[in-house]
Amino acid sequence: MNIMANCTRLTIQGIGILGNTISGLDLLNWCKVYNILVIPILTYRVQVWYTEHNQKGLIHKLQVAQNESIRKIGSVFKTTLLNPLHNLLGVLPILCILPKLMHSYTLRL
Repeated sequence: MNIMANCTRLTIQGIGILGNTISGLDLLNWCKVYNILVIPILTYRVQVWYTEHNQKGLIHKLQVAQNESIRKIGSVFKTTLLNPLHNLLGVLPILCILPKLMHSYTLRL
């Protein structure tokens, strides 16, 4: 999990050069980049390790990495509340993404 969280942080830092609050990508394009680049890295091989039971530590590491990335995308302060930020950006928390991915995986099987 540390590897996925670290790769997510490095990806966000790397795409941070695409723009800042004055010039560069707007919020809609940032959300597209997030969904295309960051979510697959954050949820890499989730079908193998995710069981929904006794994995609070693992999920917490992924949630912290996701929180850092949505703060970067939203260009907000560290003290900004996360639930309104998730709603503003239209990004689901990792606790909602993982069961959704598992459900789609089982449907494919």
